[in-house]
Amino acid sequence: MFYSDATKILHLEGIYTIGIKRPKLRAIQYLYLGQSNDVHKRMQDHKYGGQDIDAFIRRNYRRNGGKYLRVKWTGEPRHK
Repeated sequence: MFYSDATKILHLEGIYTIGIKRPKLRAIQYLYLGQSNDVHKRMQDHKYGGQDIDAFIRRNYRRNGGKYLRVKWTGEPRHK
């Protein structure tokens, strides 16, 4: 799923990954694995946070609107 489609992620507990599509390699390089009590809200928080992955996401939005950012998630109640 495109990161820009993060609004489609449900408000649920789960585990998620953030990656970037590498067109020349025809692959997605996963950069971050996270867990949250509300995956939808956490994806929104990444746009404004202070972690390295947050800065990476902001840079990609400035460069190309997040065209190559990808996210995968799975609902996992009591995932800790």
